[in-house]
Amino acid sequence: GPLNCLVLLRTTAFIFLSNILSSN
Repeated sequence: GPLNCLVLLRTTAFIFLSNILSSN
């Protein structure tokens, strides 16, 4: 459902930001 999609997007965004911070 919509909630599951939001969780997936939030998780993807968190991983994306973590990768940027780690590579800095």
